[in-house]
Amino acid sequence: MVLPCEERSSGGELYFLCSTHSNLRIRANVFGYVNTSRKYKGWEVWRFVESNRGDGTFFISPWEHSQFYLSSFPGGRVNTTRNQHSWELWKLEKESNGTTDNTVTIRSLAHNRFLQLDEDGYLSTIESYCLSNKCWWNLESANLGKYYLHCMGRNKQLRCSKNTDKPPYSTDTFEVGAVWYMQKAPEGDSFTIRSDVNKGYLQLAPNCTQVTLSTESSLPTQQWYLRHHPNNGSVVITSVSGGMLACSVEGLISILQDDEDGSANAQESSATNWQLVPKMPDTTSGKQVAACAGISVGSLVLGIATPYLVLGLVHSLGFTAHGIPAGSFAAKEMSRVAKSYGGSIPPGCWFATLQSIGVLGLGSTRFTLAFVVGCVFGAVIFRLILVFIGLLEQQNNPCTSGIVASESMGGILSNLDSSVGRGAPRSTFARNEQDLNDENQLSFPAMNQDATEVHPAVPEVEVHRNNSTMDTSSMASSRFNDFSSISTSRSVADNRSARLVNGYHPQ
Repeated sequence: MVLPCEERSSGGELYFLCSTHSNLRIRANVFGYVNTSRKYKGWEVWRFVESNRGDGTFFISPWEHSQFYLSSFPGGRVNTTRNQHSWELWKLEKESNGTTDNTVTIRSLAHNRFLQLDEDGYLSTIESYCLSNKCWWNLESANLGKYYLHCMGRNKQLRCSKNTDKPPYSTDTFEVGAVWYMQKAPEGDSFTIRSDVNKGYLQLAPNCTQVTLSTESSLPTQQWYLRHHPNNGSVVITSVSGGMLACSVEGLISILQDDEDGSANAQESSATNWQLVPKMPDTTSGKQVAACAGISVGSLVLGIATPYLVLGLVHSLGFTAHGIPAGSFAAKEMSRVAKSYGGSIPPGCWFATLQSIGVLGLGSTRFTLAFVVGCVFGAVIFRLILVFIGLLEQQNNPCTSGIVASESMGGILSNLDSSVGRGAPRSTFARNEQDLNDENQLSFPAMNQDATEVHPAVPEVEVHRNNSTMDTSSMASSRFNDFSSISTSRSVADNRSARLVNGYHPQ
Protein backbone atom coordinates (compact mmCIF):
# COMPACT_ATOMS: atom_id res chain seq x y z
CA MET A 1 0.00 0.00 0.00
CA VAL A 2 1.17 3.53 -0.77
CA LEU A 3 0.01 6.88 0.50
CA PRO A 4 -2.75 8.21 -1.78
CA CYS A 5 -2.70 11.83 -2.91
CA GLU A 6 -5.35 14.48 -2.45
CA GLU A 7 -6.24 17.60 -4.39
CA ARG A 8 -6.90 20.34 -1.86
CA SER A 9 -9.04 22.49 -4.17
CA SER A 10 -11.64 19.74 -4.66
CA GLY A 11 -11.09 17.61 -1.58
CA GLY A 12 -10.90 14.57 -3.86
CA GLU A 13 -8.38 11.78 -4.10
CA LEU A 14 -6.63 11.03 -7.40
CA TYR A 15 -6.40 7.49 -8.79
CA PHE A 16 -5.86 5.47 -11.92
CA LEU A 17 -8.81 3.17 -12.68
CA CYS A 18 -7.23 -0.06 -13.91
CA SER A 19 -9.21 -3.09 -15.07
CA THR A 20 -7.89 -6.23 -13.40
CA HIS A 21 -8.50 -8.59 -16.32
CA SER A 22 -7.14 -6.46 -19.18
CA ASN A 23 -4.60 -4.09 -17.58
CA LEU A 24 -6.32 -1.18 -19.33
CA ARG A 25 -6.97 2.15 -17.66
CA ILE A 26 -9.97 4.41 -18.23
CA ARG A 27 -9.06 7.77 -19.69
CA ALA A 28 -10.80 10.92 -20.86
CA ASN A 29 -9.20 12.47 -23.92
CA VAL A 30 -8.88 16.14 -24.72
CA PHE A 31 -12.53 16.36 -25.82
CA GLY A 32 -13.92 14.48 -22.81
CA TYR A 33 -14.56 11.19 -24.65
CA VAL A 34 -14.15 8.15 -22.41
CA ASN A 35 -11.91 5.39 -23.72
CA THR A 36 -9.08 3.17 -22.48
CA SER A 37 -5.30 3.23 -22.51
CA ARG A 38 -2.32 1.31 -21.16
CA LYS A 39 -0.47 4.50 -20.23
CA TYR A 40 0.09 6.12 -16.86
CA LYS A 41 -0.40 9.75 -17.89
CA GLY A 42 -2.48 12.66 -16.70
CA TRP A 43 -5.47 11.87 -18.90
CA GLU A 44 -5.79 8.49 -17.19
CA VAL A 45 -6.11 10.06 -13.71
CA TRP A 46 -9.55 10.36 -12.11
CA ARG A 47 -10.68 12.44 -9.16
CA PHE A 48 -12.91 10.76 -6.54
CA VAL A 49 -14.94 13.35 -4.64
CA GLU A 50 -17.32 12.13 -1.95
CA SER A 51 -20.84 13.47 -2.20
CA ASN A 52 -22.54 15.28 0.66
CA ARG A 53 -25.32 12.68 0.88
CA GLY A 54 -23.58 10.82 3.69
CA ASP A 55 -24.07 7.39 2.08
CA GLY A 56 -20.52 6.80 0.83
CA THR A 57 -21.23 7.72 -2.79
CA PHE A 58 -18.73 9.47 -5.04
CA PHE A 59 -18.57 11.70 -8.07
CA ILE A 60 -15.81 10.52 -10.43
CA SER A 61 -14.28 13.27 -12.53
CA PRO A 62 -11.32 13.33 -14.97
CA TRP A 63 -8.34 15.11 -13.44
CA GLU A 64 -7.80 17.21 -16.58
CA HIS A 65 -11.54 17.93 -17.08
CA SER A 66 -12.91 19.09 -13.75
CA GLN A 67 -16.18 20.17 -15.42
CA PHE A 68 -17.04 16.60 -16.50
CA TYR A 69 -18.31 13.68 -14.39
CA LEU A 70 -18.56 9.99 -15.18
CA SER A 71 -22.20 9.17 -15.81
CA SER A 72 -24.20 5.95 -16.17
CA PHE A 73 -27.12 5.80 -18.62
CA PRO A 74 -30.10 3.40 -18.31
CA GLY A 75 -29.10 1.20 -21.24
CA GLY A 76 -25.61 0.54 -19.89
CA ARG A 77 -23.77 3.27 -21.77
CA VAL A 78 -21.10 5.19 -19.84
CA ASN A 79 -19.92 8.66 -20.71
CA THR A 80 -19.11 12.00 -19.11
CA THR A 81 -21.55 14.85 -18.55
CA ARG A 82 -21.41 18.26 -16.92
CA ASN A 83 -24.03 17.27 -14.34
CA GLN A 84 -23.79 16.30 -10.69
CA HIS A 85 -27.02 14.40 -10.26
CA SER A 86 -28.02 10.83 -9.53
CA TRP A 87 -26.70 9.39 -12.78
CA GLU A 88 -23.24 10.64 -11.80
CA LEU A 89 -23.22 9.03 -8.34
CA TRP A 90 -21.19 5.86 -7.82
CA LYS A 91 -20.83 3.46 -4.92
CA LEU A 92 -17.46 1.81 -4.27
CA GLU A 93 -17.20 -1.55 -2.54
CA LYS A 94 -14.11 -3.60 -1.85
CA GLU A 95 -13.96 -6.89 -3.71
CA SER A 96 -13.04 -9.61 -1.23
CA ASN A 97 -11.87 -11.91 -4.05
CA GLY A 98 -9.88 -9.21 -5.82
CA THR A 99 -6.29 -9.37 -6.97
CA THR A 100 -5.05 -6.70 -4.53
CA ASP A 101 -6.21 -4.87 -1.42
CA ASN A 102 -7.15 -1.98 -3.70
CA THR A 103 -9.60 -3.99 -5.84
CA VAL A 104 -13.12 -2.57 -5.84
CA THR A 105 -16.39 -2.78 -7.70
CA ILE A 106 -18.03 0.46 -8.84
CA ARG A 107 -21.82 0.52 -8.86
CA SER A 108 -24.11 3.15 -10.35
CA LEU A 109 -26.38 4.34 -7.57
CA ALA A 110 -29.21 5.36 -9.89
CA HIS A 111 -29.42 2.14 -11.92
CA ASN A 112 -27.80 -0.44 -9.61
CA ARG A 113 -25.51 -1.51 -12.46
CA PHE A 114 -21.81 -2.27 -12.16
CA LEU A 115 -19.06 -0.64 -14.19
CA GLN A 116 -17.26 -3.16 -16.39
CA LEU A 117 -14.72 -3.36 -19.20
CA ASP A 118 -15.31 -6.16 -21.70
CA GLU A 119 -12.80 -8.05 -23.86
CA ASP A 120 -13.03 -5.44 -26.62
CA GLY A 121 -12.14 -2.60 -24.26
CA TYR A 122 -15.69 -1.22 -24.28
CA LEU A 123 -16.77 0.49 -21.06
CA SER A 124 -20.34 -0.10 -19.92
CA THR A 125 -22.46 -1.13 -16.95
CA ILE A 126 -24.11 -4.50 -16.37
CA GLU A 127 -26.70 -6.03 -14.06
CA SER A 128 -25.57 -7.55 -10.78
CA TYR A 129 -26.29 -11.14 -11.88
CA CYS A 130 -23.67 -10.78 -14.64
CA LEU A 131 -20.86 -9.92 -12.23
CA SER A 132 -17.38 -11.25 -13.05
CA ASN A 133 -13.78 -10.09 -12.87
CA LYS A 134 -14.63 -7.71 -15.72
CA CYS A 135 -16.20 -5.57 -12.99
CA TRP A 136 -13.09 -5.54 -10.82
CA TRP A 137 -11.05 -2.37 -10.72
CA ASN A 138 -7.74 -1.59 -9.06
CA LEU A 139 -7.46 1.91 -7.64
CA GLU A 140 -3.84 2.94 -8.16
CA SER A 141 -2.65 6.17 -6.58
CA ALA A 142 -2.12 8.83 -9.26
CA ASN A 143 1.46 9.43 -8.18
CA LEU A 144 2.14 5.65 -8.06
CA GLY A 145 3.77 6.11 -4.65
CA LYS A 146 6.37 8.58 -5.94
CA TYR A 147 7.18 11.73 -3.99
CA TYR A 148 9.58 14.61 -3.72
CA LEU A 149 10.91 14.88 -0.17
CA HIS A 150 10.93 18.63 0.37
CA CYS A 151 12.59 20.08 3.48
CA MET A 152 10.35 23.03 4.27
CA GLY A 153 12.78 24.81 6.58
CA ARG A 154 15.66 24.69 4.08
CA ASN A 155 13.61 24.81 0.86
CA LYS A 156 15.60 21.89 -0.52
CA GLN A 157 14.79 18.45 -1.92
CA LEU A 158 16.37 15.15 -0.97
CA ARG A 159 18.03 13.58 -3.98
CA CYS A 160 20.70 11.07 -4.97
CA SER A 161 22.97 10.31 -7.90
CA LYS A 162 22.82 7.30 -10.21
CA ASN A 163 25.50 5.59 -8.12
CA THR A 164 24.24 3.99 -4.90
CA ASP A 165 27.74 4.22 -3.38
CA LYS A 166 27.29 7.97 -2.95
CA PRO A 167 25.16 9.14 -0.01
CA PRO A 168 22.01 11.21 -0.58
CA TYR A 169 22.31 14.97 -0.66
CA SER A 170 20.05 17.97 -1.21
CA THR A 171 19.20 20.09 -4.22
CA ASP A 172 17.37 23.36 -4.83
CA THR A 173 15.34 22.10 -7.79
CA PHE A 174 12.69 19.46 -8.43
CA GLU A 175 14.45 17.06 -10.78
CA VAL A 176 14.55 13.40 -11.72
CA GLY A 177 17.04 12.40 -9.04
CA ALA A 178 14.81 13.87 -6.33
CA VAL A 179 11.93 11.41 -6.84
CA TRP A 180 11.43 8.72 -4.18
CA TYR A 181 9.10 5.73 -4.07
CA MET A 182 7.45 5.21 -0.68
CA GLN A 183 5.73 1.96 0.19
CA LYS A 184 4.17 0.82 3.42
CA ALA A 185 5.52 -2.35 4.97
CA PRO A 186 3.20 -5.39 4.86
CA GLU A 187 3.03 -5.36 8.65
CA GLY A 188 3.24 -2.45 11.04
CA ASP A 189 3.30 1.25 10.28
CA SER A 190 6.77 1.61 8.79
CA PHE A 191 7.68 2.66 5.25
CA THR A 192 10.51 1.98 2.87
CA ILE A 193 11.92 4.88 0.84
CA ARG A 194 13.50 3.91 -2.48
CA SER A 195 15.16 6.15 -5.05
CA ASP A 196 13.42 6.21 -8.40
CA VAL A 197 16.71 6.89 -10.23
CA ASN A 198 19.02 4.15 -8.88
CA LYS A 199 16.51 1.87 -7.06
CA GLY A 200 18.54 2.13 -3.87
CA TYR A 201 16.78 2.02 -0.50
CA LEU A 202 17.35 4.83 1.98
CA GLN A 203 18.78 3.31 5.13
CA LEU A 204 20.32 4.28 8.44
CA ALA A 205 24.12 4.17 8.49
CA PRO A 206 25.88 2.04 11.14
CA ASN A 207 26.88 5.17 13.09
CA CYS A 208 23.17 6.16 13.35
CA THR A 209 24.00 9.77 12.37
CA GLN A 210 24.01 9.49 8.57
CA VAL A 211 22.02 7.85 5.79
CA THR A 212 23.20 5.69 2.91
CA LEU A 213 21.69 3.80 -0.03
CA SER A 214 21.53 0.07 -0.57
CA THR A 215 20.11 -2.07 -3.36
CA GLU A 216 19.34 -4.81 -0.84
CA SER A 217 15.83 -4.83 0.53
CA SER A 218 14.04 -5.92 3.70
CA LEU A 219 16.78 -4.65 6.01
CA PRO A 220 15.67 -3.38 9.45
CA THR A 221 17.64 -0.15 8.95
CA GLN A 222 15.49 0.65 5.90
CA GLN A 223 12.31 1.07 7.93
CA TRP A 224 11.10 4.63 8.41
CA TYR A 225 8.14 6.12 10.27
CA LEU A 226 6.10 9.23 9.51
CA ARG A 227 4.80 11.55 12.21
CA HIS A 228 2.58 14.51 11.50
CA HIS A 229 4.01 17.84 12.64
CA PRO A 230 1.49 19.65 14.87
CA ASN A 231 2.19 23.16 13.53
CA ASN A 232 2.65 23.29 9.77
CA GLY A 233 1.21 20.11 8.27
CA SER A 234 4.60 18.61 7.44
CA VAL A 235 5.87 15.22 8.56
CA VAL A 236 8.84 14.12 10.60
CA ILE A 237 10.63 11.09 9.14
CA THR A 238 12.13 8.97 11.89
CA SER A 239 14.39 5.94 11.70
CA VAL A 240 14.23 2.74 13.72
CA SER A 241 16.71 4.31 16.18
CA GLY A 242 14.35 7.21 16.83
CA GLY A 243 16.53 9.77 15.05
CA MET A 244 14.96 12.15 12.57
CA LEU A 245 15.94 12.72 8.95
CA ALA A 246 17.32 16.27 8.77
CA CYS A 247 18.77 18.73 6.27
CA SER A 248 21.34 21.24 7.54
CA VAL A 249 21.70 24.85 6.42
CA GLU A 250 24.55 23.73 4.16
CA GLY A 251 22.27 21.11 2.60
CA LEU A 252 23.87 18.08 4.27
CA ILE A 253 21.59 15.13 5.01
CA SER A 254 21.95 13.50 8.41
CA ILE A 255 20.08 11.91 11.30
CA LEU A 256 19.24 14.32 14.12
CA GLN A 257 18.63 12.94 17.58
CA ASP A 258 16.19 14.53 20.01
CA ASP A 259 18.77 16.35 22.09
CA GLU A 260 21.37 17.36 19.52
CA ASP A 261 20.07 20.82 18.68
CA GLY A 262 19.72 21.94 22.28
CA SER A 263 15.96 22.43 22.14
CA ALA A 264 13.31 20.84 24.28
CA ASN A 265 11.69 19.23 21.27
CA ALA A 266 13.89 18.52 18.29
CA GLN A 267 10.95 17.82 15.95
CA GLU A 268 10.15 21.55 16.05
CA SER A 269 13.45 22.18 14.26
CA SER A 270 13.02 23.41 10.70
CA ALA A 271 15.69 20.94 9.64
CA THR A 272 13.39 17.97 10.25
CA ASN A 273 10.16 19.26 8.71
CA TRP A 274 9.55 17.41 5.44
CA GLN A 275 6.71 17.77 2.98
CA LEU A 276 5.68 14.77 0.90
CA VAL A 277 5.05 16.29 -2.53
CA PRO A 278 3.39 13.78 -4.92
CA LYS A 279 5.17 13.30 -8.24
CA MET A 280 2.25 13.51 -10.62
CA PRO A 281 2.33 11.93 -14.09
CA ASP A 282 3.24 13.95 -17.14
CA THR A 283 0.22 15.51 -18.73
CA THR A 284 -1.04 18.12 -21.14
CA SER A 285 -4.19 19.85 -20.03
CA GLY A 286 -7.03 20.75 -22.33
CA LYS A 287 -6.17 24.44 -21.92
CA GLN A 288 -2.61 23.78 -23.01
CA VAL A 289 -3.78 21.84 -26.06
CA ALA A 290 -6.13 24.69 -26.96
CA ALA A 291 -3.31 27.18 -26.41
CA CYS A 292 -0.95 25.24 -28.68
CA ALA A 293 -3.65 25.04 -31.33
CA GLY A 294 -4.20 28.78 -30.99
CA ILE A 295 -0.48 29.45 -31.41
CA SER A 296 -0.36 27.26 -34.52
CA VAL A 297 -3.40 28.88 -36.10
CA GLY A 298 -2.24 32.37 -35.18
CA SER A 299 1.25 31.87 -36.59
CA LEU A 300 -0.17 30.37 -39.80
CA VAL A 301 -2.60 33.26 -40.29
CA LEU A 302 0.11 35.85 -39.69
CA GLY A 303 2.47 33.93 -41.98
CA ILE A 304 -0.05 34.00 -44.84
CA ALA A 305 -0.84 37.66 -44.24
CA THR A 306 2.77 38.85 -44.01
CA PRO A 307 3.61 38.78 -47.78
CA TYR A 308 0.50 40.82 -48.57
CA LEU A 309 1.26 43.21 -45.72
CA VAL A 310 4.77 43.72 -47.10
CA LEU A 311 3.43 44.33 -50.60
CA GLY A 312 0.83 46.76 -49.26
CA LEU A 313 3.51 48.64 -47.33
CA VAL A 314 5.67 48.96 -50.47
CA HIS A 315 2.70 50.32 -52.44
CA SER A 316 1.87 52.79 -49.66
CA LEU A 317 5.38 54.23 -49.94
CA GLY A 318 4.76 55.03 -53.59
CA PHE A 319 6.37 52.07 -55.37
CA THR A 320 3.43 50.97 -57.52
CA ALA A 321 2.92 49.17 -60.82
CA HIS A 322 1.73 52.42 -62.40
CA GLY A 323 4.88 54.33 -61.57
CA ILE A 324 5.87 56.55 -58.69
CA PRO A 325 3.34 59.28 -57.86
CA ALA A 326 4.73 62.78 -57.58
CA GLY A 327 5.14 64.00 -54.02
CA SER A 328 5.18 60.50 -52.53
CA PHE A 329 7.83 59.24 -50.16
CA ALA A 330 9.32 57.11 -52.94
CA ALA A 331 9.58 60.08 -55.32
CA LYS A 332 11.31 62.26 -52.74
CA GLU A 333 13.79 59.60 -51.68
CA MET A 334 14.59 58.49 -55.22
CA SER A 335 15.20 62.11 -56.21
CA ARG A 336 17.58 62.50 -53.28
CA VAL A 337 19.46 59.31 -54.10
CA ALA A 338 19.66 60.20 -57.82
CA LYS A 339 21.28 63.54 -57.00
CA SER A 340 23.85 61.89 -54.76
CA TYR A 341 24.74 59.36 -57.50
CA GLY A 342 25.01 61.87 -60.33
CA GLY A 343 21.45 61.72 -61.67
CA SER A 344 20.84 57.94 -61.81
CA ILE A 345 19.68 55.20 -59.44
CA PRO A 346 22.20 52.37 -58.84
CA PRO A 347 20.70 49.02 -59.92
CA GLY A 348 21.42 47.22 -56.63
CA CYS A 349 20.16 49.79 -54.16
CA TRP A 350 17.07 49.41 -51.94
CA PHE A 351 14.94 51.77 -53.97
CA ALA A 352 15.51 49.77 -57.14
CA THR A 353 14.49 46.60 -55.27
CA LEU A 354 11.38 48.25 -53.84
CA GLN A 355 10.40 49.55 -57.26
CA SER A 356 10.80 46.04 -58.66
CA ILE A 357 8.56 44.65 -55.90
CA GLY A 358 5.99 47.36 -56.52
CA VAL A 359 5.82 46.53 -60.22
CA LEU A 360 6.36 42.75 -60.32
CA GLY A 361 5.39 41.64 -56.81
CA LEU A 362 7.46 39.72 -54.27
CA GLY A 363 8.23 36.68 -56.37
CA SER A 364 8.44 33.14 -55.01
CA THR A 365 11.65 33.58 -53.02
CA ARG A 366 10.64 36.80 -51.27
CA PHE A 367 7.09 35.49 -50.74
CA THR A 368 8.44 32.36 -48.99
CA LEU A 369 10.82 34.40 -46.86
CA ALA A 370 8.03 36.75 -45.79
CA PHE A 371 5.77 33.77 -45.00
CA VAL A 372 8.40 32.12 -42.75
CA VAL A 373 9.19 35.37 -40.95
CA GLY A 374 5.47 35.97 -40.40
CA CYS A 375 4.96 32.48 -38.94
CA VAL A 376 7.85 32.93 -36.51
CA PHE A 377 6.67 36.34 -35.35
CA GLY A 378 3.10 35.05 -35.09
CA ALA A 379 4.12 32.14 -32.87
CA VAL A 380 6.14 34.40 -30.58
CA ILE A 381 3.43 37.05 -30.33
CA PHE A 382 0.57 34.60 -29.68
CA ARG A 383 2.61 32.69 -27.12
CA LEU A 384 3.33 35.89 -25.20
CA ILE A 385 -0.36 36.73 -25.27
CA LEU A 386 -1.36 33.30 -23.93
CA VAL A 387 1.29 33.44 -21.21
CA PHE A 388 0.01 36.88 -20.22
CA ILE A 389 -3.59 35.67 -19.86
CA GLY A 390 -2.47 32.52 -18.03
CA LEU A 391 -3.31 29.73 -20.50
CA LEU A 392 0.33 28.63 -20.75
CA GLU A 393 1.19 29.09 -17.10
CA GLN A 394 3.47 26.28 -16.00
CA GLN A 395 3.59 24.83 -12.49
CA ASN A 396 7.33 24.89 -11.79
CA ASN A 397 7.01 24.21 -8.07
CA PRO A 398 5.04 21.05 -7.21
CA CYS A 399 4.77 22.30 -3.61
CA THR A 400 2.25 24.92 -4.73
CA SER A 401 0.20 22.63 -6.97
CA GLY A 402 -2.38 21.93 -4.26
CA ILE A 403 -1.81 18.16 -4.47
CA VAL A 404 -0.62 16.63 -1.21
CA ALA A 405 -0.14 13.23 0.37
CA SER A 406 -3.38 12.04 1.95
CA GLU A 407 -3.50 12.33 5.71
CA SER A 408 -5.61 9.17 5.89
CA MET A 409 -3.68 5.96 5.49
CA GLY A 410 -5.29 4.12 2.60
CA GLY A 411 -7.49 7.09 1.67
CA ILE A 412 -11.04 6.30 0.63
CA LEU A 413 -10.21 2.59 0.50
CA SER A 414 -9.84 2.49 4.27
CA ASN A 415 -13.52 3.37 4.66
CA LEU A 416 -14.92 0.77 2.27
CA ASP A 417 -16.46 -2.53 3.32
CA SER A 418 -16.18 -5.72 1.32
CA SER A 419 -19.30 -6.37 -0.73
CA VAL A 420 -20.52 -9.87 0.03
CA GLY A 421 -24.13 -9.75 -1.09
CA ARG A 422 -24.96 -7.95 -4.29
CA GLY A 423 -28.06 -7.86 -6.39
CA ALA A 424 -29.83 -5.27 -4.28
CA PRO A 425 -33.19 -4.16 -5.68
CA ARG A 426 -33.18 -1.34 -8.17
CA SER A 427 -33.59 2.19 -6.90
CA THR A 428 -37.03 3.74 -7.15
CA PHE A 429 -35.54 6.50 -9.31
CA ALA A 430 -36.87 6.76 -12.86
CA ARG A 431 -36.70 9.55 -15.37
CA ASN A 432 -39.64 10.80 -17.33
CA GLU A 433 -40.58 9.13 -20.59
CA GLN A 434 -39.14 11.89 -22.75
CA ASP A 435 -35.73 11.54 -21.05
CA LEU A 436 -35.69 7.79 -21.69
CA ASN A 437 -36.76 8.21 -25.32
CA ASP A 438 -34.00 10.75 -25.93
CA GLU A 439 -31.27 8.70 -24.26
CA ASN A 440 -29.90 7.30 -27.50
CA GLN A 441 -29.83 10.76 -29.08
CA LEU A 442 -27.62 12.38 -26.46
CA SER A 443 -24.32 13.73 -27.74
CA PHE A 444 -20.99 13.70 -25.95
CA PRO A 445 -20.76 16.70 -23.63
CA ALA A 446 -17.35 17.72 -24.92
CA MET A 447 -18.82 18.25 -28.37
CA ASN A 448 -22.03 19.85 -27.09
CA GLN A 449 -21.67 23.07 -25.14
CA ASP A 450 -25.22 22.62 -23.83
CA ALA A 451 -24.32 19.39 -22.13
CA THR A 452 -25.84 20.61 -18.90
CA GLU A 453 -29.20 19.90 -20.54
CA VAL A 454 -28.47 16.18 -20.88
CA HIS A 455 -30.74 15.52 -17.97
CA PRO A 456 -32.51 17.86 -15.56
CA ALA A 457 -32.14 18.08 -11.83
CA VAL A 458 -33.70 15.04 -10.26
CA PRO A 459 -34.91 14.21 -6.77
CA GLU A 460 -32.66 12.36 -4.38
CA VAL A 461 -32.37 8.66 -5.06
CA GLU A 462 -34.06 6.28 -2.70
CA VAL A 463 -32.06 3.07 -2.67
CA HIS A 464 -33.42 -0.09 -1.04
CA ARG A 465 -30.73 -2.34 0.38
CA ASN A 466 -31.15 -5.92 1.41
CA ASN A 467 -29.70 -7.22 4.63
CA SER A 468 -26.57 -8.54 2.94
CA THR A 469 -25.42 -5.14 1.71
CA MET A 470 -23.16 -3.41 4.22
CA ASP A 471 -23.83 0.26 5.00
CA THR A 472 -20.84 2.52 5.49
CA SER A 473 -22.67 5.83 5.55
CA SER A 474 -21.39 6.94 8.96
CA MET A 475 -17.77 6.33 8.02
CA ALA A 476 -18.26 7.98 4.64
CA SER A 477 -19.81 11.04 6.24
CA SER A 478 -16.85 11.37 8.60
CA ARG A 479 -14.51 10.98 5.68
CA PHE A 480 -16.27 13.73 3.72
CA ASN A 481 -16.03 16.09 6.67
CA ASP A 482 -12.29 15.41 6.83
CA PHE A 483 -11.93 16.29 3.16
CA SER A 484 -13.81 19.56 3.60
CA SER A 485 -11.68 20.63 6.52
CA ILE A 486 -8.45 19.93 4.67
CA SER A 487 -9.29 22.26 1.81
CA THR A 488 -10.69 25.10 3.91
CA SER A 489 -8.64 25.44 7.07
CA ARG A 490 -5.09 24.57 8.06
CA SER A 491 -5.98 25.11 11.71
CA VAL A 492 -8.51 22.29 11.58
CA ALA A 493 -5.83 19.99 10.25
CA ASP A 494 -3.58 21.07 13.11
CA ASN A 495 -6.30 20.22 15.63
CA ARG A 496 -6.36 16.68 14.27
CA SER A 497 -2.63 16.22 14.82
CA ALA A 498 -3.10 13.71 17.64
CA ARG A 499 -5.17 11.46 15.39
CA LEU A 500 -2.66 11.81 12.56
CA VAL A 501 0.25 10.88 14.81
CA ASN A 502 -1.57 7.69 15.69
CA GLY A 503 -2.16 7.05 12.01
CA TYR A 504 1.41 7.57 10.89
CA HIS A 505 3.52 6.25 13.73
CA PRO A 506 3.09 3.54 16.36
CA GLN A 507 2.80 4.87 19.87
